[in-house]
Amino acid sequence: MKKFLIWTQYYVPEIGATAIRLHSVARELVRQGYHVCVVTGMPNYPKGQIYPAYRGKFYCCEQIDGVRVHRCWFHPAREVGLGRIFSYLYFIVSTFPVFILLARKVDLIIAEVPPPTVSFGARIALPFSGAKLIVNVSDLWPDWLLSSGLLKPGMVSRLLKLINSFTFSKADFVNGVTQGIINDIKQNYGIPEDKLLFLPNGVDTTLFSYQGPSIRKGGIDEGQKLFVYAGNHGIYNWPIVIAQAAARLQRRRNDIKFLLVGDGSQKREVVAFCLEHNLTNIEFKAPVPIEEVASLYGKAYAAISTYKKGFLSRPAKIFPAMACGLPLVYSGEGEGANIVKNAACGIVVPPEDPDELARAVERLADDYEMAKNLGNNGFNLVQREYSWSSIVKSWLADLEAKLISK
Repeated sequence: MKKFLIWTQYYVPEIGATAIRLHSVARELVRQGYHVCVVTGMPNYPKGQIYPAYRGKFYCCEQIDGVRVHRCWFHPAREVGLGRIFSYLYFIVSTFPVFILLARKVDLIIAEVPPPTVSFGARIALPFSGAKLIVNVSDLWPDWLLSSGLLKPGMVSRLLKLINSFTFSKADFVNGVTQGIINDIKQNYGIPEDKLLFLPNGVDTTLFSYQGPSIRKGGIDEGQKLFVYAGNHGIYNWPIVIAQAAARLQRRRNDIKFLLVGDGSQKREVVAFCLEHNLTNIEFKAPVPIEEVASLYGKAYAAISTYKKGFLSRPAKIFPAMACGLPLVYSGEGEGANIVKNAACGIVVPPEDPDELARAVERLADDYEMAKNLGNNGFNLVQREYSWSSIVKSWLADLEAKLISK
């Protein structure tokens, strides 16, 4: 029985996409007979504040769904800039001793990127371990940051590319969570096909089950059609476009409401916009456990997923909504947009375009049969291709085959 060690800055009970995805993968590996442990920090995402139950602890170990989780204190940060960079470096220093001790006892190490400091630290430690290293890339820095305009070419981008070149070339395998990331790693870093693995985002189909578009009361007036956004409110998610669309719709509709669930660096801007424009058709809810997200989807008419221009990835948040049979309004481009289009499970509009987003919401709200059909298409797709059990099983088969061929 192979033993896995996951080194990541994000893990449950944090509720971001990375934490939930890694927990889902770890839990599924345990279900399929593997031993898994995790080295991470004290939970703090997305507010950058350590959760109350973990405050005052420098180290703790707990069992979550059969996975042993080792946590070390580090200095979290919410805002971008030097504080965030310091936090990334502090995490490596804080968790490195525990990571080294455990790395000697496992067969495979999964180092989660970003931040790239984790994969760099794992590669430095590898000679002391003997384990195989898998660099798991969920966002490709600095490539995406440069293409989206969040980072300008310069010393920082060159340093990040050097770190990637070093860790990707020296790792045993590089894993991408989207096909776009896989393609960029091949083209930009010259990593051969026999070192590449593909472990896409999926969904827990036992937790998120079919609901379909709902028109009912649940914190929302009877007859309202509720559009739910559940996830990070960060700069690349661009949730401000939902508030801008809500402002346009408030002038002409009283049967459409929006619920934004979560937190992040752009949330204050979104809330301020709503207050400035006296919006009454949009509500906010603090981050909630994933189980409560499933309950909220049961009261929703549709789900919304938004992204900044240049974000071409395959977002995790679309799959839980699809598993609940909800139609999607997807404001973005790239791989996520292609999935929605090809599966005919929602309406795709250009990123950062509130007028088009408002029109798509209206169109969906006015055609229940279309909404139901789109939701059914998404549900069927998830059942066929995106349950964690089938994704992890396929990934393990590919990993075993490539291990044998090495």
